[in-house]
Amino acid sequence: MRKKGWKDWHILLGTYNAVLNLKHKDAGASDWYPRTDEEKKKMMKFKEEEDFQPYPVSEFTEEKFVQYFHFTLLSVCKTMGFVFRRQDVRIDKIEKFLRQRMLFFELDVDHDKYFPLADDGVGTA
Repeated sequence: MRKKGWKDWHILLGTYNAVLNLKHKDAGASDWYPRTDEEKKKMMKFKEEEDFQPYPVSEFTEEKFVQYFHFTLLSVCKTMGFVFRRQDVRIDKIEKFLRQRMLFFELDVDHDKYFPLADDGVGTA
């Protein structure tokens, strides 16, 4: 994924959103993303039982990371104060805006590799 321009923090956000959405499903939600503040609070308070099983690796594919990252893009815009008045948001337009106007995909800081086993020579800004 790094070879496609993903920063470590993009991958970490994808992982975080994947786990949050899987927890949301485990908490009994029918939709794959919390729609209300109440659902978000319930998801954040969800605790795994003692018999919790790790999530399968199949939930962490690049395709799914892209889906989860799309939710991240929407969340970033909402955090910046944007309001989406329509349900059929064009994620490609949101991504283009964040890429070109906000330089969202260029931002990074120097850091140690988070994924040292990824031997692709990329890992710091």
